[in-house]
This record gives sequence, C-alpha cells and structure tokens, in this order.
Amino acid sequence: MQRVWDIIEKLERAYALPAAADGEELSLAGFTVDEIKSVERELVSAYRHNLVVISNDVRNRPFDVVSSKEVRVEEGEILKIQNECQEGAFCLGIYSELAMTGSDYFAQDATLIPGELLKEVEEHTGVRIADSIASTFTN
Repeated sequence: MQRVWDIIEKLERAYALPAAADGEELSLAGFTVDEIKSVERELVSAYRHNLVVISNDVRNRPFDVVSSKEVRVEEGEILKIQNECQEGAFCLGIYSELAMTGSDYFAQDATLIPGELLKEVEEHTGVRIADSIASTFTN
C-alpha cells in the first residue's frame, strides 16, 4: 500500500496538483456531483464484501460483515463514521483492505457509506448487498 501512496505523491508533484485532505479528492478534481456519485456507486459495488459495521456506542466493537470477526479501525476514521451515525444506530463503512497484526484484524481506510448510496447500488446492480454477501457462502 505504501507503494501506491508513493506513486500518488509523485503524480501530484508532476502535475502540480494540490494535496487533498481525506474525502476532498474528488471535489478537487473538478468532478460534478453526478460524477462523484457514479464513482462512489462503483466503489461500493466493487468493494461490497469489504463492509464493516460501526456503532456510535463505544461498547460495540466494529466487525467485518462477511466474517463477523471483530476488527480494529483507525481512531480518526472511526470517529468520522461515529459522528455521522444516528444516536444508538449502526452504520456501514467500507474499507480498502483487511490486514492482520498478531491476532487482530484491521479494516484499513474505512469510510462511511450513506444508506441512500447502498440503495442506489442495489438498484444499479439489481442485487441487494445482503444477498451478494450471502451468495459468497452458498456458491
């Protein structure tokens, strides 16, 4: 993953692109709202098996949806997601990669998935997220 970040940094320098804070990359690229939604929809569709459930109640540990295993999420990422969750609710996040250190699993680059985006992906693909995850176990 570090190699990817190195490539991104070199490209940003080569094209004199301003560094973006997390979550601002697409808006700085000049994409329209519809183009951003399209990118987000495709990412959720592609990474639908990389879902983590996060609660704003700190007594509930985040867990990976497919494996049901508890995972750790970087504190800054989890706080962003928890701040968006309604009181007492569970939110879905998507992560780029699940890494293991010792006996702990880490969901890396976790970000909130708005509920309306999940519905859009289901309409776009014709498959409910829950059904696509369940098919992983039955195929």
